[in-house]
Amino acid sequence: MDTTRKLVIIVANPASGTQDRSAELQRLQAAIEASGLRVELFDALDLARQSIAQATNTGDLRAVVAAGGDGTICSVASMTPADIPLQIFPMGTENLLAKYLGVSRDIDAVCASLHRGRRVPMDAGRVDGKLFLVVATCGFDAEVVWQMERIRRGHISRWTYTAPILRSMWRYRFPRIAVRTTSTAGELEWTAAWVFVFNVPRYAAGLPICRQADPADGWLDVCTFDRGGVFWGFWYLIRLWMGNHHRSRGFRHVRARHLELFLPHGEGRGAVPPCFQIDGDIGGQLPVSIAVEPQRVCFQLPPHDYEKGE
Repeated sequence: MDTTRKLVIIVANPASGTQDRSAELQRLQAAIEASGLRVELFDALDLARQSIAQATNTGDLRAVVAAGGDGTICSVASMTPADIPLQIFPMGTENLLAKYLGVSRDIDAVCASLHRGRRVPMDAGRVDGKLFLVVATCGFDAEVVWQMERIRRGHISRWTYTAPILRSMWRYRFPRIAVRTTSTAGELEWTAAWVFVFNVPRYAAGLPICRQADPADGWLDVCTFDRGGVFWGFWYLIRLWMGNHHRSRGFRHVRARHLELFLPHGEGRGAVPPCFQIDGDIGGQLPVSIAVEPQRVCFQLPPHDYEKGE
């Protein structure tokens, strides 16, 4: 680690998670400064982006700390060069990436990482210019995210999703989604009702949709379920809980470096195209192009010999 670099930039999302953690962020800043480093704290992405770019150019940037949920980490990763270490201070509702990496909201661990941490390179997915680190989806769950964005006011919990889920069950019509991939099996094209593109083997509520996804293999894992409708959604959910969804006729899994999602010819004519979501944030509407960016992000984790309270 280059010990001449003294600046740490913290980018925080004050609306992340279930409660206000501004006091905890102040303790994090004070602890890092007490360890001998300088800290800049931002809660505005545009200002953070400018500071990261300037500090990268001057060679003073030691690391960037993303304080928030998976969407915040995704946004911060997008503005951080691949050779600048990124650390996670999880403050979100699900914190899927933090759980995968084994990162907790431990201030001492952040300080240990900054001074003698280990670096873990990781792939990212890119969707129309935006990065995602965990998963991109299109279908019912993306509709739920869109409904959540309409009603969200400040902090949320898992229970906050109840109304968006019920509204989506009533309104969503499960249009067919065409998937075209450049995969391990060559050029493939098919249609499905539910589409999941994994970089990391994690999904909300711990659902084990794609345990074999590996964010260091240079591939994205594309998983689809064929049948649409609430009934089939519950059926697939049961199969997931039983751990045998991969043997379902309606399930397909391929590994791809590039894919396109679009409406099949004649499908949903005159209707609003379905939306997609990336790492829990709304991304946009179909059509969309998705590609893998190998080793796009470098995470910095506590050293192997780190123990809490050490």
